[in-house]
Amino acid sequence: MGEYKLIIVRTFEGESACIGNFDPERMTNACARAYINPVDAEKEGLCDGDNIVISSGQGEVVVRVFSSKEVLEGHIVMPLGVWSLALLPPGHDSLSGLRVKVRKAPSTAKPLSPSEIVEAISLLPL
Repeated sequence: MGEYKLIIVRTFEGESACIGNFDPERMTNACARAYINPVDAEKEGLCDGDNIVISSGQGEVVVRVFSSKEVLEGHIVMPLGVWSLALLPPGHDSLSGLRVKVRKAPSTAKPLSPSEIVEAISLLPL
């Protein structure tokens, strides 16, 4: 299990998934993902499309991972959305720099739907 610096970014895919009729599957495909440097992906034994668990002191989420040379080693990038926001502690005022842990998810683990993530967040103590 590696430790990484989380960077949350706005993406066209994430923004466009929220326009028009709400489609949970489209939003999940656009936002329940993370990008990691290929060197880090190899260290973690990850392949494009694998499900991973990203955890912070606030909680954990399952997302699909993809490697990108544009991501700096030691960092993990996630689109802005309920999956990335579920990792931020209350009052956290930055979308970057939070330390998170990453591990390959069990084969049965899949990303939660947007409504399941929101429900899980609402159950957390403030």
